[in-house]
Amino acid sequence: VLVSSVEKHSGGSATNAGAALKKLGVKTRILTKMGEDHDAEFINKELQKYSLQNICLHNSKRNTDTAVIISSTKERDRGIYVHKGASEDLTIYDFVKKQLKARWIYMGSLMETSLKTGKKLVKYAHGKKTKILFSHIHGWKYSSSSNPLKIKSYWDPSLNLGVCADWFIGPRLEAGWMSA
Repeated sequence: VLVSSVEKHSGGSATNAGAALKKLGVKTRILTKMGEDHDAEFINKELQKYSLQNICLHNSKRNTDTAVIISSTKERDRGIYVHKGASEDLTIYDFVKKQLKARWIYMGSLMETSLKTGKKLVKYAHGKKTKILFSHIHGWKYSSSSNPLKIKSYWDPSLNLGVCADWFIGPRLEAGWMSA
């Protein structure tokens, strides 16, 4: 398959949430383990653009996580395959607990050793009265609903809570923007 152009962007729970919070003016640091490879160099340059500090002390011997968009058709917007590598290796020895001083900690999808480390981090955070927001979701898997809700978003005034996502409208990438 020939393509007309290729773009490379960093992403993932830590970098996406960190960049968004920095843009909102929130003091933010991230904790993510990367390999010693070109992808890690690229991500670190992207983090510098947002003045985001990664507080992880060590690199993994495994490659940095990567994702590749495999397909895009009229019927189904995308197929994304993710390679999990270095991010699975996070241990309690990869960070200094003092650097976790925060009112909130956002935790994205964790697997393998990193999930065990995340559970220990949650116990530590609870002892410090730090609030945890944990998102163990692989949203792309569920965004292509065969029965979209046909509404742009949902607002619950009693909870003062709103939800928007591409699965409200349909399985196309632009549906996420339309929902927001």
